[in-house]
Amino acid sequence: MASCIFIGPPGAGKGTQRDRFVSRYGFSTIVPGDLMREEIKKRTDIGLLLEQTVNKGLLAPHELAMKVVERKLIEYRDGAIKDILFDGFPREIEQAVAIDESLRRLCGNMYDIRCVILFEVDDNIVVERIHKRSLISGRQDDIDDNVIKKRIEVYHGKISYVVDKYKKEGILHNVDGNGDEESVFKQADSIINKFFQSK
Repeated sequence: MASCIFIGPPGAGKGTQRDRFVSRYGFSTIVPGDLMREEIKKRTDIGLLLEQTVNKGLLAPHELAMKVVERKLIEYRDGAIKDILFDGFPREIEQAVAIDESLRRLCGNMYDIRCVILFEVDDNIVVERIHKRSLISGRQDDIDDNVIKKRIEVYHGKISYVVDKYKKEGILHNVDGNGDEESVFKQADSIINKFFQSK
């Protein structure tokens, strides 16, 4: 049992690649962005608080993000889920530190982080991909150009500290995400198959 992390800007194609790796390796996923949007959709207490920040392109409050993530971790631990793939999390250094603590406290050494994949994508390509995604997603944060710009700005302002942490730990791997889906998949797969067995 172990875990893998996908990080990268919004619109980098993490979700597309995630689906392929779930199929290939049988990962169970933790996608905080999706979990939080579900809370917003259901109008839960957490969702109402999240709505004030997420739809403006800002990061969700740290405590709320961790609450959603920990709930899923406990579910997987209790279900003896084998391997976990975190998609788009952590996004800031506080989350990176907190997820280490949560994994130890809640799961012992069940889900040690084996590798972190950083999908590097140029900002102009990110904007183009988000615009395309908006045609099918209907997500509020995919539609407004000002929100998209803010999300990219927030990402760059926060992610460098996360990258530095994982680089120092020797588990960060860079993937050029500017290419087509297949070439990006092959790059990431050449890394992930060193740590996980395919189905």
